[in-house]
Formats: sequence, C-alpha cells, structure tokens
Amino acid sequence: MDGSQLMPLQIVYEGVVTRTVRDTAAFFASAEKFYSNPKLPKLGHVTHHSKKRLRVVFFENPAVGKGGNQDADTYRVQKETAELLQSLGHTVDQIPLPIDVDTMTEHYLLYYGFLAYMVSHHGRLVLGAKVNHEVLEPFTLGLSYKFKNNKLKLPNSIKMLRAVGAETEKLFESYDIIMSPVLAHTTPEIGHFSPDLSYEVVSKRAVDFATYCGLQNITGSPAISLPMGKTENGMPVAVQLSAPFGLDQRLLELAYELEEAKPWRLLHSMQVAGR
Repeated sequence: MDGSQLMPLQIVYEGVVTRTVRDTAAFFASAEKFYSNPKLPKLGHVTHHSKKRLRVVFFENPAVGKGGNQDADTYRVQKETAELLQSLGHTVDQIPLPIDVDTMTEHYLLYYGFLAYMVSHHGRLVLGAKVNHEVLEPFTLGLSYKFKNNKLKLPNSIKMLRAVGAETEKLFESYDIIMSPVLAHTTPEIGHFSPDLSYEVVSKRAVDFATYCGLQNITGSPAISLPMGKTENGMPVAVQLSAPFGLDQRLLELAYELEEAKPWRLLHSMQVAGR
C-alpha cells in the first residue's frame, strides 16, 4: 500500500488467498526469489509437515456482550481444532484473552481514523490524487471525523496499541503457536456492512466481527487462516494460527498437517457436530 511504510504503527500487510497450503507455500517460495528480509531466516520452499510437536494456546470465549465474544459455530470450530491438534500429538492449552479487548478497540479505531483522515485529507501525498469526499461512505467519513476531534490522543493510542502487541507476543515465551478465530462471527448476510449505514452502526459491527483480525494486525507476526469447519448452512469457518517473527515455516508445516488430517475438499460432506 502506498505510504504504508511511513505509518508510525504498521497495521497494513500483504498476503495471498489460495485453495491449498501447497499453493501458499509455492507463492512465498517464489516471492522470496525477488526479495527476502535480511533480518529474518530464509523460508525456502516448504513442502510437508514437521515431526516436531508444538505447544499451542487458544483463548476462552469472552461472555456475551464482551469484546471478542465468538458466536457458537466459531467457538465450536476453535474447540474442534484444539481437539484435532491434541489427537495429532501437540500440547494445547486454553487461557483467557490476555488483553482488554474493549480498550484495544477504542485505541485501534482512533488509529484507524488517523489513516482515514490522512487518505481523505492528504490523498494527493499518498495516492497522487485529491480525494472526493462526496463519494466517501459514512464509515470512512466518521473515522476521519473521530480522529480530527481526538487527534491529541493519537500518541497515547499508538503507545497503548504497541503495549497490546507486546503483551500478546509474550505468549510466545511459553507457546509455539497462538490459535484464534479469524473472525469472531460467521459470515453475515449481504448488507451487514452496507456502505450506506452510519458510522456508529458499521464501527460497532466491525469491532464485534473483526476483533481478532485487529489484534493480529497490531502484533504483525506471521499468521495463516485455515477453513477448519463449517456452519449448518455450509459456510466455512476458519481458524487463525500465528507464530513468532521469522517462523513462517512453522505455520506452513502445521497447516500441511491440519490439511492432511481434515482436507478442505471434504468439509462440504462433514456433518456439523451436534446437528
């Protein structure tokens, strides 16, 4: 993203959507031929899972009404995947979320508003063209307005978000992998995030929906999402696995193992547990 390298806190990342772990591994092996971070280990072409057993941690489900609460299907798939990992010989622990989600989202929205403000008011510097405010949806305008009225709080929000990231990263002192939902709720109906909705409605829905994506954006550590289950109406439900910086190979190896144990192509034929 143009200008993202200038951000005081990096929350914009690039990745790839593929049908198989093999394709993801091949993409990154090819990308590495063009550039690799000299400060991180070489990834190479990962082609199979590892025999090493890992220490995995995942989170308890916060109570309904609390930040980070997962709906029934999302949490069920978390538990099913934890059980699968245990059956494969990995050690799995479950702990409470180590952060205050409501505080995190408050600071995240202000920082996100800073990005919206910079693009909408200084688009020529970032995008090379002036932004027409008349075509911006209420959510972007609301984010920008929120930041404009609270801009003096930005340094503290950046400080707090960095502290949240550091607190989460401390889990890697005891665990090899952090497992979380990709999204806290399953696929919403079309219109749930309609651009015509007010800032207040969209921001509340986005915070409830993408809590764990926001947390992962803050930490910036490598992560991979895998479709490990489905809803009663056949929509996929994913889990997100993250590892310490530079250990992308560990993620791909574990993803290979999970794909082999529960192939994506068979998900459509698997009965939803308890149904």
